[in-house]
Amino acid sequence: KIGPNKRFELDVIKEVFSIVGVTPKFHYFQMKDLFSSLASGKVEIAMTLKSSMGGGIYYSDTYIHYQNVAATLADKKIDIERIAALANHSVGAFQNAHKFLGREYGQAVRNHMKYKEYKEQDRQVTDLFRGEIDVFIGDINIFNYYKKMVAQKIDVGAEVEISEIFPKTNYQVGFRNKNLRDKFNTALDFIKSNGTYKRKRDQYSKVLKGNPKSSN
Repeated sequence: KIGPNKRFELDVIKEVFSIVGVTPKFHYFQMKDLFSSLASGKVEIAMTLKSSMGGGIYYSDTYIHYQNVAATLADKKIDIERIAALANHSVGAFQNAHKFLGREYGQAVRNHMKYKEYKEQDRQVTDLFRGEIDVFIGDINIFNYYKKMVAQKIDVGAEVEISEIFPKTNYQVGFRNKNLRDKFNTALDFIKSNGTYKRKRDQYSKVLKGNPKSSN
């Protein structure tokens, strides 16, 4: 299942490459395998990377950002005002969060005995409402989207506390070819300046706030 945020990413990538004159062929990898697949030459381009990952890859300008948060059930009265507080609770995060959410977060969860990362984020949200984990770590829009989706199966009526303990996370596209990266950046600037990027973002924002069935 591809949620609205990922569909927005795909639409942006397709739009940019249509201007460049390239028709991308998409392959899906687990987040933990994404960078290595690019670095090894298995793929030529990879989405949703961070330039801080290095590795001799040519990174694009930022094409999307996520606002990651810590979500808890209010009745548990869990106070998450800083990353260090996660050490006292069971935590569920999106796949590869330990690589994407900064050094402090990576250090905080490295030896955490009650920490897990989820490939399927609907399961992550389900586990929060069922009490299997104390803290959800992930993008606020993704949380709200899957909350509406799993409400068809479980009770999600409990009040939720949201703690913005992370800054916005900017993501880039990684390339093995510098010239193609440069063309991508030029085309990305173009769709941002002519309003196309904003129109697409607004379109998927409406989906996130509405009925999740409409994006399946």
